[in-house]
Amino acid sequence: MPELLAIDREKHRICGVLADVGSDSVRIRNTFSFDLPENLQDSPSELGAWLREELRKAGISARQAIVSLPREDVVVRYLDLPPATDDELPTLVRFQAAAKSTVSLDQLALDYVPLPAREGATGREVLVATVDQDRIRRLKTLGESAGVDVVSVGVSSISTAALVAVLEDEITHEPEDVSIIIARH
Repeated sequence: MPELLAIDREKHRICGVLADVGSDSVRIRNTFSFDLPENLQDSPSELGAWLREELRKAGISARQAIVSLPREDVVVRYLDLPPATDDELPTLVRFQAAAKSTVSLDQLALDYVPLPAREGATGREVLVATVDQDRIRRLKTLGESAGVDVVSVGVSSISTAALVAVLEDEITHEPEDVSIIIARH
């Protein structure tokens, strides 16, 4: 099972879960919560060196991490788009997101989740999330300095919605089936 570190980065705290992740199971190996030193807030490389030492003390040695940003760092918008095929959707989403954003898309990372078709809807509905690319660069620098490769950056609610959207077609739903979503807060 590959080892994965899930990190939740907040303004004054960083917490996470170290887990072994397999195709049919997840085993939690360790958790942590560290208050961030005020004097390192503006330096991703120094903060990363500090985090490396804190992770070492906690017995965490993962090499890959996924990072969840606080909701206030991400702009999430609902877009009601004209009818479009799946192949046309990326271009249409970028065009509509650019029209609604006050910041150039060249400065933003953008992702979207197509929502399930609703009865009576005439077009495509999507949730669009954008985050400043500099924020992501700083997270990657923090990760490199901490000795961890940041392989994914997301926001909790969008991550859950994306998972549901991707898996929806693969899951056979029976009335007695139960789905469990765990969020560490």
